[in-house]
Order: sequence, then structure tokens, then C-alpha cells
Amino acid sequence: MEPLKYRPAENDEDIKLMVLYAVGKLKVSATYTRIFHVLSAAADVSYCLLTVPISDLIDSGNIEELHYDGQTVFSLTQQGSETLGFFGERLLRSVRIRMQQEIDRINKDVLSGNKLDASIVPVNEEEYLVKAEITEDRIPLLKFEMYVGDKERAKKIVRNFKDHTSLMYLQVIKAIDFNYDKLDLENMEELTDIEDKFE
Repeated sequence: MEPLKYRPAENDEDIKLMVLYAVGKLKVSATYTRIFHVLSAAADVSYCLLTVPISDLIDSGNIEELHYDGQTVFSLTQQGSETLGFFGERLLRSVRIRMQQEIDRINKDVLSGNKLDASIVPVNEEEYLVKAEITEDRIPLLKFEMYVGDKERAKKIVRNFKDHTSLMYLQVIKAIDFNYDKLDLENMEELTDIEDKFE
């Protein structure tokens, strides 16, 4: 017999926290369908009605909507991370456990078909080459080489790629797609906002 699922009320703040938890914990692209699978593993939620809390979270600046490869994915903002840190414990422990189990399953299933290579090649005593490649279903998504003059910085770049692969890929796509031609002195704040996301 399947255990009873948590039944949050419509527009319940717990649903928004659950969405934040799912987006924050998924190590792969947080699509609408994956978010639903995570939430439905622990709670009785409607696929269609999930659009409301997601829209609210976007409007409040807790998550952002990104588009690439014909997909819509969601990413946790700094504000969203802080919100989850402050209020995440409000979620029932049983709900968090079931969600985490589904998250672990999704991460394992998707990442097993993906490949990530990130390494450091010493060039000389003061220069290091960082090489990184992301492959999904044997299709190369991103490949680059970057020279850095500090070994610790090189290690940090490699560590970030290994620990935050999906997020870093999405941020690269976002930066590439940005319309820099529209920038002028009056829009420097917009450029600052982009730079802040990479700090």
C-alpha cells in the first residue's frame, strides 16, 4: 500500500518552499516536469496548478526562468537560496526525505548518461590551463580551455564545474545569449546585474 502523501492547500507557501528545494537540490536541469516529479513523490500536487507557485517565485525573484535547447529550465537565485536557507526547515521531515529520494534518483538517472571532464594542466610555474568538457547523451554541449595564473583559482574553476555543472552551463548560455548591443551608459546597471550573478 502506497503511503499517504502530504496534501498542501492551494497557494500554500509550503508548495513554494518545495519548488525551491527541488530546484536547489537538482544537479541536472530543473525542468517543469522534473520539479513536478520531485514534488509529486512527496505530496498530492497538480501538474497544471504548479504553474502558479512557480510564477510567484519568478515574480518575487527567488527563481529565474531560462531557455536553451528548446527547453524551459529554472534556476535558484541568490535570494531564493537565502529564502530556502531561512525557511526550508518548515517543510515536514517526511516530505523532505521523499523529495530527496526522488531528487537522488533523477540525478543518478540523468547524470549516468552524461560525461564531465575538468582538469588542470600546468604550463609553467605561473600559468595553468583549465580544460573542461560537458557531454550529454554523447553530444558535446560545452568545451573550453582557459589559462589562469593562479593554481588555487584553477582548482576552484574545476571544482565549480564538477559540483555545479548544470548551473554553470546555464549561466554560460545566458551570458552568450545576452544582447550586448543594447548596452549603453544608461543600462550599465543591467550589465552589473549580470556580473553579480558570477561573483
